[in-house]
Amino acid sequence: MAYSASDLTAEIRAEIDERLASGEPARLQAIAVAVVTKHCEIMGADRDFHTFCAHHWVRGQVGKTLKGYRCTLRAEADPQLVLGLGYEHLQHAYAVEREGDEFVVRLDGMSKAELIAKRDELRAMAEGAVKHADEIDRYLIARYGAA
Repeated sequence: MAYSASDLTAEIRAEIDERLASGEPARLQAIAVAVVTKHCEIMGADRDFHTFCAHHWVRGQVGKTLKGYRCTLRAEADPQLVLGLGYEHLQHAYAVEREGDEFVVRLDGMSKAELIAKRDELRAMAEGAVKHADEIDRYLIARYGAA
């Protein structure tokens, strides 16, 4: 059976989950390295080329997987990420930038400043989304008249 994109995503999620379960933040770069290292039995003169390409590709896929941990304005939250315990949107972990690198950090491992920054980010996104929707309404009226 051939290796697939869903297999890669599952490996990435497993790496993230493993780190989060141990309480340590999941650093984007370290996740990519861990996944590529598991598949390093490339032989011959092209080994460096294939390793470079694999690392570049996996790093991109890790970034895409981390999007789920970033703040978004979704009507429905991803049930795999929701903390539960009476919360409908609060995630058990978030993508956080630390010292110029991106990590996934468990909610209980985030600092007060990081939590406040996430809250403020979501509020700014919501405000921007409402303004954007209002401008579409204005455009609709200008183009088609009042409904």
